[in-house]
Amino acid sequence: MLISAADVSSAALREEIQRRKDFFALLNVVAHRMYTPTTVEWRLIDHCLGEINYRFADFSFLAGFLLVMPICRHKRTAFSRYVLPFYAGLVAYDNALRLTNPCPAVTFWNSVVLLDGHLGETARQIYAPKCFYKVENGHRQTGAPVRYATFLHLLWDTVSVTAGSLLLQTLLRYTFNRSSWMHESGGSTVTSLVISTRLFIWNVFALKSEDTSVGREYTLRLSLPHFIVSPGLVHSYRSRHLILSRSSFGSHMWYLAHFPWVYCLSSKGRSQGE
Repeated sequence: MLISAADVSSAALREEIQRRKDFFALLNVVAHRMYTPTTVEWRLIDHCLGEINYRFADFSFLAGFLLVMPICRHKRTAFSRYVLPFYAGLVAYDNALRLTNPCPAVTFWNSVVLLDGHLGETARQIYAPKCFYKVENGHRQTGAPVRYATFLHLLWDTVSVTAGSLLLQTLLRYTFNRSSWMHESGGSTVTSLVISTRLFIWNVFALKSEDTSVGREYTLRLSLPHFIVSPGLVHSYRSRHLILSRSSFGSHMWYLAHFPWVYCLSSKGRSQGE
């Protein structure tokens, strides 16, 4: 068994990787040519950035936390005051992850190439698709349309989705992404524990077993956590002047909180390279 964060095909993931490169190339052109996007164009860009960087999920966590916070403000201990709001924030975060487009750059490119003006023209010069793609996350699909023929089916699907968020299923998939249990890979069996967060990735252990000429051989590998920054946030940082000048107040504060982390890790990487 191999845990995967997003339930989409490998072809969809490859297409998304290519379109993200094109998206940030387009954003870089807009930022350095000093071209001012229209309101519609910026909404498309900002929405794609929000889904790539999981900004909407962060806002959902904050909303869930703040909504429940007044209920627990009279508790005696700090733990009792914050545990329920924190859990409510995690539930909201899990639900936002479930609703996040697994391939936002593909969806963006389906729209931007249809626009008139400089942005649409530049996008078509970078990449003009021969066809359009619609990618859906398998974890978001609650059933075939025929299942909604009765109220009970609709109720069951709604309860299933709600229960999944209450159990933090999507968040756990993202946290333990690429972890495995007795997973067959290249003639060997791998059991591993990987903890993935927005700040670091920790390959806690990987136990690999394979048959050799002298018997079954086991290999155990342990690792320490290492700090990371997402490629989407790095590319966003390179166009930070445009993003900060056009973002709303909430988005502006979000980027101001995250860009210093990108700067610190980038400075550390440059110093190590020297």
